[in-house]
Amino acid sequence: MTDGEPAHARVLDLLLAFANRPVWTVEALAEQMGATKSTTYRFIKSLRERDLVVRRSTGEYSLGPAILSLASHVELRGSLSEVALPVMRKLAVDSGESVILTVVVGNKALALEQVSGPQPLNLSFKPGTLHPLHVGASSKILLANLPEPAFTEAVTAVTTTTGYSDHPVTDIDALLADLAGIREQGVAITEGEYEPGVKAVACPVFDARKTLKGAISIAGPAHRMPSTSDRRLAELLTAAVEAVGLHLNPTSYG
Repeated sequence: MTDGEPAHARVLDLLLAFANRPVWTVEALAEQMGATKSTTYRFIKSLRERDLVVRRSTGEYSLGPAILSLASHVELRGSLSEVALPVMRKLAVDSGESVILTVVVGNKALALEQVSGPQPLNLSFKPGTLHPLHVGASSKILLANLPEPAFTEAVTAVTTTTGYSDHPVTDIDALLADLAGIREQGVAITEGEYEPGVKAVACPVFDARKTLKGAISIAGPAHRMPSTSDRRLAELLTAAVEAVGLHLNPTSYG
């Protein structure tokens, strides 16, 4: 960003900075954009007034709810939803359960798409809703695979932000160990963490450049998904996320 650019272009550049890092301080944004703190504050104020950016209790900034409204109308060729939906429909049939596509937005997980299985399940995590990053398989798999410094920033938000979730973290070391295991195994499996009686199995979606783009999960009643089915579901998911990643445009934002 240069001083010669129009103000609107500089605001857009500032907004796009959140594509690579979910949480920013004003000082870090100013340095990143090559602008003064006063100018950065003015641009942030404009974005906050339109709910494109929100101020957190820590004084840092992340993307706001208006971004969700914009995202719901994005239909780019080769986008994550367009590539994933056909694969998700097949996965729902093969697994017999509902399939969810999830992405990271700010310091939360956003349900982007959902395909119901042969036996529909009424999930509260519906498309367009946000979910804590540390609760449930579809969120944990995203948090576990975030690159640095986004991982550390997200964990800090999860563990320190007042009112972040109805499921507060009581043991940070246990959470970090859980995430390390998930990252190593490449799959997250949870039962009843977010919704009582619901089990989920999730795997991350990476593009050809190994950039995390989202996650796909299979969710259903725990009684229909015994532990004996974990391996089969994980294998189905692994094949599905590989198929999606193979056809993603590495330059797309998903």
